[in-house]
Amino acid sequence: MRRLKAVAPPQDRAQVFASNPYYIQYRGRPIFLVGCNQGWTASLQNLDHDYRAEFDRLAEVGGNLVRITPFICPKVDAAERFDDRANNLPWRREGRRYRLDLARGGGNPRFWDRLAELVRYAYERDVLISFEYWDLYGPARGPGGNLDFKTPPGDRWSAHPFFPGNSPDLIGEEQLPAATHMKYIAFCRPVTRGGYDAALRLQRQYVRRLLDTLSPYPNVIYCMVNETSAEKSWSDYWLTYTHQYFRDVWDGAPHLAGEMPREFSFTENFTVEAMIADPRYDFADASQYYTGSGLVEMRKVKDNLVRFRAYCEAAGYVKPLTCMKVYNRLAAEVLWMRLLAGSASARFHRVLNSNYQPTEDLADLARRQLGFVGCLASFLQETGFSPWEMRPDHDVVLATQQVDEVLAMSAPDRRACAVLAFSESRHPDRQITLALPVHPTRAFWLDPATGTRTAAVSVCGDDVGQVTWRLPMAFEQAVLYCVVE
Repeated sequence: MRRLKAVAPPQDRAQVFASNPYYIQYRGRPIFLVGCNQGWTASLQNLDHDYRAEFDRLAEVGGNLVRITPFICPKVDAAERFDDRANNLPWRREGRRYRLDLARGGGNPRFWDRLAELVRYAYERDVLISFEYWDLYGPARGPGGNLDFKTPPGDRWSAHPFFPGNSPDLIGEEQLPAATHMKYIAFCRPVTRGGYDAALRLQRQYVRRLLDTLSPYPNVIYCMVNETSAEKSWSDYWLTYTHQYFRDVWDGAPHLAGEMPREFSFTENFTVEAMIADPRYDFADASQYYTGSGLVEMRKVKDNLVRFRAYCEAAGYVKPLTCMKVYNRLAAEVLWMRLLAGSASARFHRVLNSNYQPTEDLADLARRQLGFVGCLASFLQETGFSPWEMRPDHDVVLATQQVDEVLAMSAPDRRACAVLAFSESRHPDRQITLALPVHPTRAFWLDPATGTRTAAVSVCGDDVGQVTWRLPMAFEQAVLYCVVE
């Protein structure tokens, strides 16, 4: 077996934090992952996209997480379909066909060189990559497919390199079916239905090449699919393949491999609970369970993470519950929702449109997102707030007034506590009452949108540990941090 050279020792790899397996450690220390990047597909697929500048800006504000999906097959009628600079895929193109056999000159050197440069650049800036092997939006959208889906599907499957007739490496009986479906996806059938040995060999070849490129670096988290709607056996297969790869090539070095399923309204799909109960899944990404806006989103985050954590403890498989996507792109508080509810990560999903054509307004939105990430990162660094030494503790809030919802995290002895107070109005009488054993010696309010802080002066306190604070009028949403020093 060919051996690769690691750029860091095994203990530096991203892995489950042993002391509190709800969290992730990197370079031997637990971390909370927070970030944003607009080139989640363009970083590799669009050669004109400047991922270096994007990673630089994130690192400068203290962010540490990006997400990369290697390719999303464009719509069949898209003009850029055969523009190599805008559609940089892993396989070599010959006219309108693809050579898929990487062992026989089927690789696209520009894709693989760019991937190697990207992971190295991220590593040098202490940025972790949530990397997804597959995106199934192309293979699931085509003739005969997903008529039950809520949006017009387009015909992306017929533009996909593995579609019948698009590659001389898959001909005759080895061609995958032309008909596809959002769940029974033609591209996945070599695993979920069996047969199609040539297609499976080429799929394995692609994943092996990904792993050979990425695995020498410690800053990679391996996610099988971008919000998969395939059968669970598809994800099971590639997780097993990944774990076996690390046993064979890296002597069982620690790593993180998991999955991001679609939202639970896809009743046929497997759930976060299924990933929690399956020891092959090192983490469960629940991004799709939190979509919404404002108060709806906050309650979804709170209710679902409480439920998932309870299920972890009941199943005996405590593991990180990650959130690599936050769809609410203009609200600073959504990052704090994930932090204080007990997620291991929070990342703004996107600002750019599907054609990756940034405008001045979108560039401004991206800057605002970076500012929101920077506010949270600064708070964590300056206060030493360590969620892995705390726990979600929404019961610490005894009462609220003119506040719609709260999320809270505290130390086991409640001598340190952080509370996000969400209000859809700026009523002058907004206040919260906390059950604290000792009156805090230091407390401040923080505006998650700007990072502005103001001293928190208690409205009242009593001898049994109840302390009440009034929210600052200047802050739309507010984070209260209090600690006994």
